[in-house]
Amino acid sequence: MFAAERLKIIRQYLQANGQLEVTSISTMLGVSEVTIRRDLERLEQENFLIRTHGGALLNTDSAEAPLPPVQDAPSPYGREIVQTVLSLLQPGDVIMLSSGPLAGPIARELENTGFSLTVLTNDLAAAQALNSAAQIRTVLLGGQLDIGTGAVYGALTLANMERFYVNKFFFECDALSPNLTITVSSTEKAEFIQGALSIAEEKIMLCPSDRLGKAAFYRVGDLSLVNAVVTDSAVSDSYKKAVFERNLRLYTSIDLYEFRHTRDKLTQGG
Repeated sequence: MFAAERLKIIRQYLQANGQLEVTSISTMLGVSEVTIRRDLERLEQENFLIRTHGGALLNTDSAEAPLPPVQDAPSPYGREIVQTVLSLLQPGDVIMLSSGPLAGPIARELENTGFSLTVLTNDLAAAQALNSAAQIRTVLLGGQLDIGTGAVYGALTLANMERFYVNKFFFECDALSPNLTITVSSTEKAEFIQGALSIAEEKIMLCPSDRLGKAAFYRVGDLSLVNAVVTDSAVSDSYKKAVFERNLRLYTSIDLYEFRHTRDKLTQGG
């Protein structure tokens, strides 16, 4: 990760949290504590922070405005999806979380599983949420930081992810079109998802029911690229049938293995 990218992440972390510890940030970014201390020295010279023993505090007199607060609470249907994701995990999983509204809420719940996990993510809020989870190894992928979304993207991000084995990739679509095309709101997000799909063993798409039947601007690909879909209890029977007809697994909060005993009925029109 380049120095400029680290400095952006450190700035955003401090603006969101007010303080940081050198050991935690070095682990999160995958660089030495010496490197982080140099970064903090530079930011102190810019009057952005005040260094302390083992860390730093945000300089509240800094002219920079704070970042908007992270929206922590997902909708009721979003909470259903978060709980379903947790039920799909096993001890020892190496998972990747893509940036999106549900990444942070999922990350905050992972520690409660008690599982030893490795989590790769391009979402800064998700990485921050896992910072204190002792049994979880967290890897924040490098790349160009998008301040608006708190996510890293770009060629470096794609190159970094290829270094890892991922057995479960969880990603959010911004919309699933009527013809079951996965779409998202930016080309950077589309490229990230496409890259992760190519290396992950199991691909699991998260899609709240209110995003079904719609289309965002950038195409990721056909729904057949994934192995499973996680949605909420408001999903219509027509979409259940469409997923089952593609021989994909469908998970909802009502019944995590719903597809096993309703697929035949729906596909036969019963």
